[in-house]
Amino acid sequence: MMVLFSGIGQSDPALVQDSLKVGMGALSGSTILALTLAYGIMIIMGRVDMDATTGQAMYNKKVKLTQD
Repeated sequence: MMVLFSGIGQSDPALVQDSLKVGMGALSGSTILALTLAYGIMIIMGRVDMDATTGQAMYNKKVKLTQD
């Protein structure tokens, strides 16, 4: 919808093209920002400690996230 509405209301094809470029840039920029934030939050919030002997994730213990 952002791209559609960015080109409506102008009669000159050059102005419409420039407006559509701005609309596409805003759409791609907001998508990249949203994906980057979601990925960063997933990496930070999804950390768990690993058992040193078996290499299994320890979900039931209190998280330390430090090396002994």
